[in-house]
Amino acid sequence: MKKLSLFVAVAAMIAFAAGCCKCGKDEAKKPVTFDMVIIQTTAAPGTGVEDPGLTQGLTQFIQKTLPDAKANVKKIDVADAKGKPEFSGIDMSYMPVYLIKKTDDMIKVFGQHIQSGFIQTVGDYIVFAKQTRQGLYMDKPVQKNQLDLFVMSHCPFGVMAENKIIEAKNKNKFPKDVTVNVHFIVSDTGNGTFQSLHGQAEVDEDIIQAVIQNKFPAKFWKYLEERNKDLNVSWETAAKKAGIDTAVVKSNKQLGISILQKDAVYGSQFGVNASPTIVWQGQSVMDFGSLAANVPGFEYFGQPAAPGAAPVPQGGC
Repeated sequence: MKKLSLFVAVAAMIAFAAGCCKCGKDEAKKPVTFDMVIIQTTAAPGTGVEDPGLTQGLTQFIQKTLPDAKANVKKIDVADAKGKPEFSGIDMSYMPVYLIKKTDDMIKVFGQHIQSGFIQTVGDYIVFAKQTRQGLYMDKPVQKNQLDLFVMSHCPFGVMAENKIIEAKNKNKFPKDVTVNVHFIVSDTGNGTFQSLHGQAEVDEDIIQAVIQNKFPAKFWKYLEERNKDLNVSWETAAKKAGIDTAVVKSNKQLGISILQKDAVYGSQFGVNASPTIVWQGQSVMDFGSLAANVPGFEYFGQPAAPGAAPVPQGGC
């Protein structure tokens, strides 16, 4: 809604004076204040709480239409929120949930997004669910000491993530009780075909890596160590250096396709759309920085990379 300025001009004729006097006054502009509620949890350190970037981003988006708008931000724990009738009907399976109180001003700002189904309204609120890159899936079962790494095999940031894990393993800096599962980010287009950001060559490599991880788990990370040095050479060169029987890999293409089909479903359950994405213990969607800062044993991933060492990825595909 565009700001409205109201100008009132009062003209009075004064009987015994020559001319006229105009007295005018702009009506005071009232700044728009909107209520933003953040439902969060501290159940899993490092995730499930306010995302300052989203708080700022929503405020700035509103200010494009209402330049003087100010946010009244309130944070509430999910346990308390579930007991309040005003939040009835709001999906709290993923934390944090952002809410903006529904008013005429806010409907004008977000009306098109609501109509398109990108965001919803529930009761008195406009609901921004699953809008953060990091968060906690409250209702999913805990997978103790399991780290799921979602990548695109040709994504440089995904490769960086794998290389950092390889480096940590080689230096005995990786927690020995943690199991790492690599999953591939693809769109299942049916009949055993997929789409991936970097094209068919990436899909082909995903299938190969899926087979190797399944059939040769003890040699998988050695394969990645060799393969990630140069993705333009034949995968068979890296496989042979890792001691992998390439004939077994080639004969199990259908297995790789089946794994990618499952990965497409599994990734969608966590809203994965960027490489790399980490899911810790089957619930917490995190990045390496949050993992290093909040999960004991992963401190190595928060340290600045020494000269020649593998850097921690700071972006994604």
